[in-house]
Amino acid sequence: MAESRSCLRQHRTAFERENNCILAARRQQAAGPTKNQLDSKLVGSDHCKNEGASESTRGEDAPGALQAAADDLRRNAGADQPTPADASSFHEALRRQAVGLFNWARGSGRLLNGADILARAQQGGQEHRLYEDAARQRYVKITHPDQFGLYPESVPVLDRGTQQLVPSFRLRKALPAEYLDRLQAHNDLFGDDHPLHGAFVHEGRLHTVISQPALKGEPASAREIFDTMRDNGFEVVRSGNTPFFYRPDDNTAVFDGHEGNFLKTAVGVLPIDVIPVHPEGELLDAIREARGENPGPPPPGPVPTPRSSQG
Repeated sequence: MAESRSCLRQHRTAFERENNCILAARRQQAAGPTKNQLDSKLVGSDHCKNEGASESTRGEDAPGALQAAADDLRRNAGADQPTPADASSFHEALRRQAVGLFNWARGSGRLLNGADILARAQQGGQEHRLYEDAARQRYVKITHPDQFGLYPESVPVLDRGTQQLVPSFRLRKALPAEYLDRLQAHNDLFGDDHPLHGAFVHEGRLHTVISQPALKGEPASAREIFDTMRDNGFEVVRSGNTPFFYRPDDNTAVFDGHEGNFLKTAVGVLPIDVIPVHPEGELLDAIREARGENPGPPPPGPVPTPRSSQG
């Protein structure tokens, strides 16, 4: 670990990808099969068989799909608008973006064979089911029905000592565009390889399919995680019940950074399932307040009812 931390310290400017030691470690891990290769059976759909799909649309050729899908949702499904605050508008945005993602997958030849995929899948965590493609050293991950992972939000809570509202943070259900953006951010920030392969409908509900490298290692300790993130320019923000990492240089926050989401590998400590975002609006304001950038109590008023809980 000392050698790994020393390497990271030599490359403190982690936001410059070519100088990011985590990226260098990723490149060493990537010595196995080439990225984005999925079984050719991942073609078609339960409802729409892509008989004429070219090789470039069969899930193997996934680079750029994350950005293309997110851009399409911004153009055609309202994802360019701020995330709605009230539950009714949020669920309408979720519905609209889910339909938009299905339409994008159908139009780009990325409707997949849901029956084949689900037949292999095992229970995973809060966000995905998964299976291991051992031959290609990858995990294929399938979102739960009509769900698109998790995304951070701020919720003010009452500080018992000061009797003031203070920012707290938690994870809520993500909108499709938020899910795609955080995967793209993970790839950009850590040099990782989470391609979007497509989507499918099963029993009337939409699932999204991604994959990631099957890294070899063991869970990192909290100390190892903190050292790794610190040496890459991040600080720990502690507010409420959920500490997270923040790097002001490029406005990057990393949530869900617990021991189960970092691996200690032969080339260093690597993040695998964290949630990186470039916060805006209320989330960014809350982070600034938690860091002491906005001193003073928040405006008076009742503590709002949270929109949803984790899961």
